[in-house]
Amino acid sequence: VAINRDLLSDMLTPLGFEITLAESGVIALQSIAISLPDMMLLDLRMSGINGMEVARRTREITKTLPIIAMSASVLSIDREAVMNSGCVDFLGKPFRESDLIRLIGHHLQLTWKYAPIASNDVESAIGHELVIPSSDELAPLVAAAKRGAIGEFHRTLVELRSIRPDCLIFIKQLELMAQAYEMERIRNLLAEHISTQSSS
Repeated sequence: VAINRDLLSDMLTPLGFEITLAESGVIALQSIAISLPDMMLLDLRMSGINGMEVARRTREITKTLPIIAMSASVLSIDREAVMNSGCVDFLGKPFRESDLIRLIGHHLQLTWKYAPIASNDVESAIGHELVIPSSDELAPLVAAAKRGAIGEFHRTLVELRSIRPDCLIFIKQLELMAQAYEMERIRNLLAEHISTQSSS
């Protein structure tokens, strides 16, 4: 599904990954035959060749490529059959971004690096009260967080910081969560503040 592919691309590109998208199993197999990726995120339910068949044919090309199977049909999926087809892990949809990042890090043996907080940011935050932007100002952040569009989320935070310097503590809190890719936590926090404002 195009929107799911775009969401994954928006989620992973800002973290430094180069993403190749394939709209079908046939195109995926053609793509890896030309250039083998470091990992494959594979939807099990596709028209034409399904995900497990793609995994089996991929194993004829390479025995070492990590393939993470993904599916919204968690209850009806035979996980043993999925693993026997050549996948190394399974992630049900909808998934938490933190779970996807954890699986990618594990199977690619990555060590995540987080940007440190600049000392001047810490110093400038001292003495500030926790001021929350209005619901209208939070709306673009909510929209980006719902889509998992981390790049857009960061850009929106930068814009918000320029127009609402009085909200520095709150913005820094969101920046730290975004650096750790805690999108679910971000969504919950934003929803909580919007709910509080609407009920007051």
